[in-house]
Amino acid sequence: MKIGLISDIHGNKKALDAVLEQLEKENIDKIICAGDLIGGAPMSEEVVQKIISLGEKVITVRGNRENYIIEGMPKIVHDEKMKISDEQLQRNEWTKKELSSSSIEFISKLPKERICEIEENKIYIAHYPMNEDGNFRKHIKKASVEENEIMFSGIDADIYIYGHTHRAVYNFKNNKTYINPGALGCPEKTNKASYGILNINKKKVEYKQLYAEYNVQEVIDYIEKIFTIKGFKTEYKDKNLIMTYGKNPSFGFLGHTDTVEYTEGWNTNPFILKEKDNKLYGLGACDMKGGIAAILEAVLETDFSRIKNGIKLYFTYDEEREFSGIRNIINKKEKFPKFMVFGEPTNNEVLIGCKGLLVCDLHFKGVKAHSSNPDKGKSANLNAVRFLSELEQFYLKNIKEKINSRYEIPYTTMNVGILKGGSAKNSIPAECYATLDFRIVELEHITSILNKIEELCEKYNCRCDVIERIEPFINNVDYENEGKTANFMTEASFVKCESKIILGVGPVTAHEVNEYIEKNSYDRLVEQYKELIKKFS
Repeated sequence: MKIGLISDIHGNKKALDAVLEQLEKENIDKIICAGDLIGGAPMSEEVVQKIISLGEKVITVRGNRENYIIEGMPKIVHDEKMKISDEQLQRNEWTKKELSSSSIEFISKLPKERICEIEENKIYIAHYPMNEDGNFRKHIKKASVEENEIMFSGIDADIYIYGHTHRAVYNFKNNKTYINPGALGCPEKTNKASYGILNINKKKVEYKQLYAEYNVQEVIDYIEKIFTIKGFKTEYKDKNLIMTYGKNPSFGFLGHTDTVEYTEGWNTNPFILKEKDNKLYGLGACDMKGGIAAILEAVLETDFSRIKNGIKLYFTYDEEREFSGIRNIINKKEKFPKFMVFGEPTNNEVLIGCKGLLVCDLHFKGVKAHSSNPDKGKSANLNAVRFLSELEQFYLKNIKEKINSRYEIPYTTMNVGILKGGSAKNSIPAECYATLDFRIVELEHITSILNKIEELCEKYNCRCDVIERIEPFINNVDYENEGKTANFMTEASFVKCESKIILGVGPVTAHEVNEYIEKNSYDRLVEQYKELIKKFS
């Protein structure tokens, strides 16, 4: 029997449709869903109704998101105390209001766990294994085969299928199979829907982890079509798009096509543009679909008979997570035009610079021992505290005092964003981890900080991994140069060219619920872009 495995759809109907299409091509006999059909994206109702329409072909269980609708949000999850915010409660209520009575009735009848027999195999299905009191067990992010054995201890089965963690897992030991197909609707570190196919022929069990793309190319294809009509030629296209007009472009626009993930709490459907009171509401309206639309309109309204050198257009992906799109372009040794404009939201103000970024992971090593015998151990936590104390003193004396007044916050900042170590109050910790985040105003600060960290690593038995290193930039531009700089990171930080500015719509509502732009800001931006084209191309 061939079985499709899905989990954690989270209201993402487009992702569900893409996976169902792929499963149909594979001639799937059954589909097993490990819960969390709803919450996360705005199409929870549509997802539930789709699952209902598939009838007996789908075996599903109740996830925590469904449980929140039926039983309310709990105070304790995964054996740990959890404080529920007002925002979380509002999100849950919003999702509940979006569900029809038939959808609520359907999810109310879903069991929290199921055991079924398929091809002489006993299959246990749950969103996540539970304790005897009906609460989910302690959350394990990276499940090894040993951890899987502990998770499902006391549950007799041959195959264990679960979800919840959003990470794909496939483990096999002692004739027992453990599978998490990953998140279909909001997978980790990818824009693809994560799912799997399980082949069972009596005691022969095979599993294949798969990923499905959905809706990734629609915006790129549309942009390419529009500019091709205008006479632009496609120079490069995958999830990125590079288009050129003219033989020697001296001017370029860059915008990213992705948005932040949807969160509940919107007053309107975030995937449908809504106009109200001279404002345009929608996910990405500010960051940065408004900027892309203004680029489109400004270029299309340009008289190309007056263009001297040419224009180059860049449309990238994955700006909101890991800057994968712009990194891909740079890795191909792209030669950028002399003057570049980045369409990030700035409320129509020209920004001519951006702070750099330095992110470091620190791993401290000690020797574990009981706290009653401290001489037998070496505390990794104490090493971390002493390390960070010395680093802070160095930072205050040698880094922070060096002011660059062209930035709103005129100095390099230091933040210890993560610090964790130890497992018990009576145990001397053998390991401790810290993550440092520096926002850099001067290039030399990166070298100074890293040299000091290297010195301290030798002193305190620590390993440093540089996760991110981006140089700051400030350039002089002969266009409304007021000397203002950005407090946020942009793709401009990666691009090497003679001059570059950041200029986009407003107000800056990026990453906010009910994201919007003002129509007059958009209209003004179109005119600003047209002026730039006229002056620099």
